[in-house]
Amino acid sequence: MAEEGLQVVTLHDDFYRDGVRVVLAIVISLSVIILAMLGISIYLLFNKPQPMRFPVENDWRVVKPVPVEQSYLSITDLLQWVANSIPKTFNVSFVNYNADLTRSAQYFTGTGWKNFLNQINNYADYNSVQASKFFINSTLAGAPFILNQGLLQGRYAWWVQVPVEITYTSYEKTYTKSLVLQVLVVRVPTLDNLIGVGIENVLVNSSK
Repeated sequence: MAEEGLQVVTLHDDFYRDGVRVVLAIVISLSVIILAMLGISIYLLFNKPQPMRFPVENDWRVVKPVPVEQSYLSITDLLQWVANSIPKTFNVSFVNYNADLTRSAQYFTGTGWKNFLNQINNYADYNSVQASKFFINSTLAGAPFILNQGLLQGRYAWWVQVPVEITYTSYEKTYTKSLVLQVLVVRVPTLDNLIGVGIENVLVNSSK
């Protein structure tokens, strides 16, 4: 009987020892899985993939990218875009000068934006606008028209002439300045800009 009791105790010890090993193995496995998932989560948190943008039609069909060597826009659409964009670029006020100006950046290429900032300093620089408390608005003085078009350094481009009137209004005075702008519009990748064009340069051809 004593031997049988000893054998039973030994079997119980072995059973519990094996059970502990199994539980310990499960705990270790779960810990490894949790640590792996935590590591993956941290990696994904700090290495988010860049969102992919696709131009689409009105019915949500994906539009294939159009090479920048091609015009992409019709003449009518291009001139309409210029007519809508150019007046907005000269609309600033002493109240929200920087915000007003920044909103215009969407119409330009990177190079075009730098060129435009140099030009606008001649007609609506920050210090003058603030000192005189100006509200500046521009309107078309006539229909824009194309001077020239074709490939320019590997991109399709248009020189467009745009007559505008810039009105300066303050509490003390109001006056208008007439300008004739020559605007260089170039093709840009449609994946970066769904319109497919941007202003590369703005030149003042004449003023009065």
